[in-house]
Amino acid sequence: MNPVARALWNPIVAKEYRTRMRTWRSPFAITLYVVLLGGLGWAVFAALTGNAFGLGGSGSGTNYGQYLFMFMIIFQVVLLAFIHSATVRWL
Repeated sequence: MNPVARALWNPIVAKEYRTRMRTWRSPFAITLYVVLLGGLGWAVFAALTGNAFGLGGSGSGTNYGQYLFMFMIIFQVVLLAFIHSATVRWL
C-alpha cells in the first residue's frame, strides 16, 4: 500500500467499510450504477451511429467519442447526486 493510502486508511475507516458493505444495499447500488451507466453508453452510441433503428449510420463518426463522453459525464454526475441523496436519507 502506498504512503497516501496508508495515511487515509485507518481502523475506523476499515470498520465502517466492512460494516456498510455487508448489507444488501451496497452491492445492489453498485450493480444498478454500473448497469445504468453501461446502458446509457450503449444507447447513446447506438443512437449516434444510427444502428438503433437500422438507419445504417448517420455522420462521419469523428465526434462520436466526444458526444459519448459528454453524455456519460453528465449522466454520471446525475447518478452520483442521486446515490448521495439516497445515502444521506438512509443514514
